[in-house]
Order: sequence, then C-alpha cells, then structure tokens
Amino acid sequence: MGAFIYFRKNKKKAVLISLVIALAAFCIYFITTLVGSVYATAFDAGVVPFSKFSVAVYKGKAEDGGISQIENLADIDKYYQVGVSSMQISTVMGTTSSYVILTDQTGELKEILDRCGITSDVEVNDLRENDLILHQDLLTNKKKKIGDKLEELRITGVYKGDVKEAFGLVSEEDFFTIGGPQSYLIFPKEDRMTDLNQELSDFDQGEWTIQSYDSALSNLDKDFSTINLILTIVVIMVSICIAIALAALVYTMYSHRYEEFAILNAMGYRKGQISKMIFVEIIMISTIATATGYALSLIALTLVNHFVYSGMGQTMQIFSIRNSLYTLILPLLVTVCALVSILQKLNGTDLISIIERR
Repeated sequence: MGAFIYFRKNKKKAVLISLVIALAAFCIYFITTLVGSVYATAFDAGVVPFSKFSVAVYKGKAEDGGISQIENLADIDKYYQVGVSSMQISTVMGTTSSYVILTDQTGELKEILDRCGITSDVEVNDLRENDLILHQDLLTNKKKKIGDKLEELRITGVYKGDVKEAFGLVSEEDFFTIGGPQSYLIFPKEDRMTDLNQELSDFDQGEWTIQSYDSALSNLDKDFSTINLILTIVVIMVSICIAIALAALVYTMYSHRYEEFAILNAMGYRKGQISKMIFVEIIMISTIATATGYALSLIALTLVNHFVYSGMGQTMQIFSIRNSLYTLILPLLVTVCALVSILQKLNGTDLISIIERR
C-alpha cells in the first residue's frame, strides 16, 4: 500500500493541490521578507552604530554643558563633543533614517573613525570644512557620488563596514547650526558598554536625552510592533481561508475513494492503517509543495536583492527563521483541517457494507 500511488495516478489533482500550497508559501515568505527588509535596514542604520558608542544630548542649563556629569562616568573611556543630525533613507516600503555625526576637530574625527573601526577611502587630514564621509550603502541610497552635496555638506569619501553612518567635519561657526543641540559621543571601556548605558540611564531625563543600543532597539521595535501584528494577523487569516478551501477540495477527492478503502479493508487492512496512509499522503504532498514554494521564494528574493536592493543600498535578510515559521502555518492548517474531516467520515463509515452493495 504505497502512500503516493493515488497521486501518481491522479496527477492533475496532485498538481492542483501542490500549486495552490506552493503559491501560498511563496507569497507568504516573499511578502514577509520584504516587510522584514525595512526593519533590517532601519536596524543597521539606527541601532547597530550604538554597539560602538552611546550619545548623550544635553538639554539642561549648567554652564559646563553637562561635561562634569559625563566625566564622572565610571565606565567611560573617551567622549567627544559632537553635533548629531540625520539623513533620510528610502526603502521599498517607506523611509527610515541614519545618523550624521559632526565635529569641528580633524583630530577628533580621526579618533572617532578609528574607534568605530572605519577606514575611509580618503585621508581624514585631507578633509576640509563641510566635508562628509559616509557609508557606501548610504551613498547608493541617496543616489549621490563623490563631490556631490548633501544639504550643506560635500561628500568627499566613502567607507564600508557595519556602522552605517555619516561623519562630517564642519567649521566652528556651523557646528551647532548644522549639528543641533549639544551632544556627546561616548565610548565605553572595553566590554563595559552595558555598564556605561546603565549609568547613562540614571541621568536626569529632564536634562538629558540618551541614545543607546537598548533604547534605539526598543524604539525600533515599538515602531514596527503594529506592522508586525498586522502582518501576523493577515498571514494567519489568509492561511486559514486557503487551508479551509484546500481541505474542502481534498475532502471531496477522498470522498470518491471509499470503494478503494473498502477493498483495502476487505484485503485485511484495518481502518487505522488506512488512516495512516491518508495521513502520509496529505503530509507528503503538503511538505513537497511548501518546500517548492519556499525554495522559489528564496530564488526570487535573491534576484530582487541583487537587482533592486543593491541599487538602493538597502538590507535584505533573505533567510529568516520567523518568516520560515510563517510559511509553515499553511501546510499545518491544511493537514489538520483535511485530516479531521476525512478521518471523521472514515471512522463513521461501514466499509464492509460498501463491498456488499457492489
């Protein structure tokens, strides 16, 4: 009693079921990955840089601009007074932003880049006032080239790496005009980032705005929480609707096989063995169809990443465990819905009477 004999003999029915499941799996993984790519791009630009440093923006009225509080931090290695601005990044589903770190000291800019592990294609000592160095992906996203202007700053260099930011050298007069309120770029002692951020979190929130890895990640997750919730609901609802429709189709197909089941029963096969055969058949066709749709979506996403995303300087995480789990919802629902109805009818049918009626 082969589990796949029926579908080999009824290829059109097998192709119909497989096609619907494969198409649904393809769409679910493809769409959830596209949505996830926006999160990945925002994460790279707005969260990853804070694995290297934290930013403290002073809003108080102390004459020293809050420097004494910064210098009293136990886990600080070095700090720099900087200006912090932002630039908009285009994505396939909207926009996000990346930070622009500004200083008026060439030596400090070189130290900041060294601490971030950044090697630019231009020497920092060759930079002039209002020159900007930025990540290659940001240059691509902004559709700019070396020598172009980005607002008041001139792009003079690019770099590659994990920290997707822009770093600029400005005049002392333009420092606060372009860079905004007084800010401090704070680097921790080795392996003390968590302790440093804990100290910073104790600062008076009325006087300070702290931007750290944890706060940036928390803000990003809040921004995407509603999108992720809606996406999950849509995936589940679509999967349920498709699963019910497919389960009805499979149920109808198996309703025409009761003479076959009766003959198997007369040959000595128990209902439990027949139920096992049905279970294996449905599991196999659901698994193969889902795997096919999943594989095709990975190929399609690879092509989209190469031909579209790379030209936008955008990040795509092609393989995702969470999105893979989304894809598994459909075959599981199809299997459960189909099996419940089919096995319930099988257990309530007198197979011997079917043979006798013949």
